[in-house]
Amino acid sequence: MENKNLLGILMVIFGLVLMAFPFITETVLSVLAGISFLILGIYFIMSGVGVFDSSKISSILNIIFGIFSFILGLFLMGNIILFNFIASFYIIVFGVLYIISGLSGVFTRVTPFGRGSSIVLLILGILTIVLGYFALIDPIFIAIILGVGLIIDGVAFLFAKSPE
Repeated sequence: MENKNLLGILMVIFGLVLMAFPFITETVLSVLAGISFLILGIYFIMSGVGVFDSSKISSILNIIFGIFSFILGLFLMGNIILFNFIASFYIIVFGVLYIISGLSGVFTRVTPFGRGSSIVLLILGILTIVLGYFALIDPIFIAIILGVGLIIDGVAFLFAKSPE
């Protein structure tokens, strides 16, 4: 079995687990996000201390960013509501960017893709904002969105042709 097939199967399984146990997986994801921000905060604090002699402004900014990241990591640890808010905000921002890109393609002639693609991007942007709104209202939508996305990607990996 090829690596892409194994990856596709794992993605489908993980997507199904996400949708079957949404609160457990969101708790785990919030803890993992918290740990990631804690590590990022420690890295930036150490980086800021390390470059203090050569660049005081860069050092201070790194330390401030590190402290902010560390505190965010502490707050994220197991906090589903904060994790849900950040994930929903992220989804809504991408929706807005899709809409801006779609509008840009529809109303201008200078675009790397056609008007049809721009309209599809505009519609996807609106749908993404709606999904972000639903995710903001109910945390279970984040697990469903992630689960469905993983299942779709996993199936695509399983049926994709290998480069020859």
